[in-house]
Amino acid sequence: MKKRFWMGILLTLTLLLIGGCSSDEKGAKPAEDDSSNEDIVTEESTSEENESDSAVTEDDRDEEVNEDTPAEPSDEEEETVDLEDQENEEEATSTPQTIEDNATQEEKDKAVAIVTEYLKEKGELVEDKDHFVQYDGTFDTYVIVRYSTLVSGHSSTNGRYVVDLKTKKVQDFDTIMDSITE
Repeated sequence: MKKRFWMGILLTLTLLLIGGCSSDEKGAKPAEDDSSNEDIVTEESTSEENESDSAVTEDDRDEEVNEDTPAEPSDEEEETVDLEDQENEEEATSTPQTIEDNATQEEKDKAVAIVTEYLKEKGELVEDKDHFVQYDGTFDTYVIVRYSTLVSGHSSTNGRYVVDLKTKKVQDFDTIMDSITE
């Protein structure tokens, strides 16, 4: 009985809240329309009370308590979570996540020249004052080069490339990062 009473109160408050929020809009209905919502709530509450007034059984009470109390994780679940945390921590510490700036000027120039030639061969390089290839940093043993376009005074990156200066091999930055982090 108490449960139905509180459900009726909750439903009434919800409808009043929704009605109050909708009256803030342009062209909102006048306040008299809110009384029709209250009539509906009253009818619903009355019909629920008239259904059956049987007492709540002990099983129903147990179910309500079980729904409200959170289940404690089993030992197996805790071990799984601990293993996942440990794996994530190992990944974070084993893979370098930062781009550094420790290349010499000669290495920077060489990497930019290699990427410029690579983009020319692919037909992706636009040679004008608004498109440029520039050194971006180093990652592990690779030199990172950025191909950018100047748009309205702001630089927009068209691509980032990783250069292995020993083999003069150029690869897409995202491809290298995906293979390193796996």
